[in-house]
Amino acid sequence: MNFGHPPPLVFSAEYGKFMEIDKDRMVQFLALGLEIPEDHPDRNKYSSISLRKRQVNSSDVAEITLMSPGDILFLYSDGVYDGSDEEDRSQIERVMRDHKNETAREICNAILQHA
Repeated sequence: MNFGHPPPLVFSAEYGKFMEIDKDRMVQFLALGLEIPEDHPDRNKYSSISLRKRQVNSSDVAEITLMSPGDILFLYSDGVYDGSDEEDRSQIERVMRDHKNETAREICNAILQHA
């Protein structure tokens, strides 16, 4: 359950395309203001936002590398890309390749212009 939001994409600077993020490496939280009852079957799909029982240390996150230098985290709505059309994805990758060395504002404007 993602409440209608498409999953994030990572644009690889090295490969010039979007790379898939393994679902096991993503953590989902409920949308603000929503609460799943304790007996709901999907409750275990979401990480708790309650306080941790122990301090987080570097070994908790050191094993996972989702992004490399120059990569771009692409958060979007289904109004830009709904995740199903390969042609749309290819066109957005082209826009990202053409603008990857620009500022975040310029990249965003290029994507919005394309959409």
